[in-house]
Amino acid sequence: MKRRIVSVLLCLTMTMMLVAGCGGKKEDSSQSEEVQKTEETKESEPISGGNLSIPIGSDLKSFNYGTISGDDDAEMVLSTIYDELCSVTSDGVRYYLAESCELSEDGTTMTVKLRDDLKWHDGEKITADDLIYTIEWLQNSDNQKGTDNMRVTSGGQPLTTEKVDDLTVKVISPYPHASMMYSIGELHIMPKHIWEDDSLTDEEKYSSAIGSGPYKLKEYIPGEKIVVEKNEDYYRTEPSLDTIEFKIMPDFSAREVAFQNGEINMLRVTDAKSLEAYENNEDYKVYNFPEGRINFLIMSNKGILQDKKARQAICLALNIPEIVEGVYGDDTFAVPANSMFSRLSYFYIDEYVNYEQNLEEAKKLAEEAGIVGKKLTYVFNNNRTGMESTALMIQQQLKEIGVEVEVQGLDSAGFFAAQTGAQPWDFLTSGYMSNGEEFHSMPFYTSAYGGYMGYDVSQDVDAAWGETEMTTNMEARKAGAEKAYKAAQDCYSLVSISDTNYVVVMQNNYEGFEDYGMNTLFEDFTKFHLTK
Repeated sequence: MKRRIVSVLLCLTMTMMLVAGCGGKKEDSSQSEEVQKTEETKESEPISGGNLSIPIGSDLKSFNYGTISGDDDAEMVLSTIYDELCSVTSDGVRYYLAESCELSEDGTTMTVKLRDDLKWHDGEKITADDLIYTIEWLQNSDNQKGTDNMRVTSGGQPLTTEKVDDLTVKVISPYPHASMMYSIGELHIMPKHIWEDDSLTDEEKYSSAIGSGPYKLKEYIPGEKIVVEKNEDYYRTEPSLDTIEFKIMPDFSAREVAFQNGEINMLRVTDAKSLEAYENNEDYKVYNFPEGRINFLIMSNKGILQDKKARQAICLALNIPEIVEGVYGDDTFAVPANSMFSRLSYFYIDEYVNYEQNLEEAKKLAEEAGIVGKKLTYVFNNNRTGMESTALMIQQQLKEIGVEVEVQGLDSAGFFAAQTGAQPWDFLTSGYMSNGEEFHSMPFYTSAYGGYMGYDVSQDVDAAWGETEMTTNMEARKAGAEKAYKAAQDCYSLVSISDTNYVVVMQNNYEGFEDYGMNTLFEDFTKFHLTK
């Protein structure tokens, strides 16, 4: 059995070109190169139609993209139903609903021109009014929102809009906002005619799935599955697959059994033991690439950890390489993070240095801060890979300095509620997408996570991060980002833990996964297809 792995490798330069490599089954050496190419073509000949079954960890709370942004599984599902304006990645800009997006030289205005051939799934035309409505809806504090509300502000102030014509909108920032191309470009806009319809109840609106993407909602059985079907009136290339089924399967063991039985066709693998069963089996293909996610630990400033010495003691007690190795095994699945900028970030610098363990100094500071013998509360999202193991590793390491930690795993809804203040906590583990442009300053501003961040030099942090937004000159932006990194590190409020890889196994008769653009996972579901 020959090993079949498709590996997408990252060239770690600041221009970050993505290079894809593909390995397949070797042919007999007596065959000519021409025969080999013919055989490879036969093996990968696309087939139109079919179904793809993908597991997700939890049910959706809504079919409105604006309410679920930040929830990985929900975003994956709704990316089949809603298209973004454009995708801004380290290897360029790919346009979808937008025909063009142009940022002014001073970084204050982005002009978005929509395509003229766009329709919602119910046949209504997509216009500039839909984009304006979406931005205003996300800015309305009365609406249920995910993280996309951060895309429509600058310096804490709302962006404004100006309708130029039926297909063109100017989005205007009160301050230079250099990352607006990314933040606004990747919005998934809402159908205004649905959401302003007073004859519909809130429940009907939130369960509505009238989108703009390559697939339409076909069937939804709460707690069981979500099925989408091909949108035959799609404005781009027609999708190859007839349907995509998302099976709600919180338990990884159940997913693995279902994958081996052929009930699902894709499986994210998170440990070396599970991977071994697939990477040496020609029935499967293994894809591995940097995910652009930093998993991190936040410390609250609202309790015992408001003392900087207490936070410093925690940071110096942690052995980050040991945590990453304990959770992920080797660098197949993650590498130790050196900052809040992932390997896919424009602002990544290999020379950044994370906190280094110093147990003696940590014990001394813990005694001085009065946290020895105290019990601290640690919350994490148990639907996210590696979070529980990370929490248990940190719990064990903090015992070395006499700090007791109570670990609480929450489902996605409970976790997002907790991080905005629904319940008290001292530690919180979460993930931050850092995959090209940094569209917001969540890990840096004092207001992050409901003001829980313990920055006591917040002016330095906020001002430094602001420098990255005040100019479109990339060298100046990088300099501002480096200042923000150093100022935030001196606060001892946030510890970057792991810079993760996405490792997924596909049955070998499915292809197209490597074509997505690695900075936005599952960006374009039209690429997936079956092969003979």
